[in-house]
Amino acid sequence: MTLPAWVAPQLATLVSGPPPGDDWVHEIKLDGYRILLRIERGRAELLTRNRPDWTARFPTVAAAALPVKEALLDGEIVVLDAAGVSSFQALQQASDQIEAGRSLVYVAFDLLFLDGRDLHALPLVERKARLARLVKGRRGRLRYSEHFDAPGQRVYARACRQGLEVIVSKLKHAPYSSGRGRAWLKVKCVARQELVPRRWPHRPRRRQLLDGVAVHAPVLDAADHPHFPLDSVARAAPPVAESSDGMPVQRLASARWGAIAPPGTKKPRAPRARVSRALPEDAGTEV
Repeated sequence: MTLPAWVAPQLATLVSGPPPGDDWVHEIKLDGYRILLRIERGRAELLTRNRPDWTARFPTVAAAALPVKEALLDGEIVVLDAAGVSSFQALQQASDQIEAGRSLVYVAFDLLFLDGRDLHALPLVERKARLARLVKGRRGRLRYSEHFDAPGQRVYARACRQGLEVIVSKLKHAPYSSGRGRAWLKVKCVARQELVPRRWPHRPRRRQLLDGVAVHAPVLDAADHPHFPLDSVARAAPPVAESSDGMPVQRLASARWGAIAPPGTKKPRAPRARVSRALPEDAGTEV
C-alpha cells in the first residue's frame, strides 16, 4: 500500500473521570506540538495536525534516523530538561536550537503505517508494540511514550497528586480513527482546595496557548519508572485562576475588597495575565 501523504490525527474527548475496567491504557499528556512524522525513502517530514509542513522549523528532529523505508508516526515535539520535564514555553521560544541543559525531541505514541502496511485497523496495543520495537530505548531525538496498563482511577489519582494536569485514556483494542471520538478520553485534574488553571472564555488563540503552558509533564518510560512514580514534575503558574468556589480570582478579589476596605480607599488593580507570545496559526497542542 502507498504511504499516505497525511492523515487527520485522532483526538480525545474530554470527560469528568477516568474510565473503569481493564480495557484501557493510560498515558501522560505532554506539553508540545502535535506532529505526524512521515518517512519516505529515508526522508522525514514533520506535518502539523492541520497539515502544514514544519520540517524546516525542526531539521535536527527530521534528520533523526529510523531503520525503516516508510513510516507514519503520531506524536509530539517537546522540549525536555535534564529531569525529563517538558516545557511548552521553552518550545515556543525554540526553533531548532535550544538552551544548554534542554533537549528538543519527538515523542511518538502511535504508529499508523510501516514499510508498505497500513496499521490503522490494528488494535492500539499492537500498534504500540511495533512502535516500541522501533523507538523504545532511544535517547536521541526520537523517544517512545510509555503507557500504563493499570486501573484508570489509580493512574489518575497518582498523576493529580504529582501535579500533572491531564491523562489520556485509550482503548487497548481500538483501531486508529481520525477525528474526535470516545476511544481516546482525556481527564483533567482539578484541585478543589487550590487555585486551578482557568481558560479565557472569549479569546480562542490565547485559550489554546494557556492549555499548553499550564502544566509541564514528564516523558515516562516503564524501564525508568517500574512502580509508576510520576515525579520530577514542574508546574507553571497559571495566568488566570479560579478559587475553590469556582469564582475567578480577579472577580473574587474585587468582590471582597468592597467588604473589607475602609471608605475612600482606592481599590488595587487586578493582576494582568502575561503570555509570552501567540502560537503559530498552524500549531496544535491538543491530543
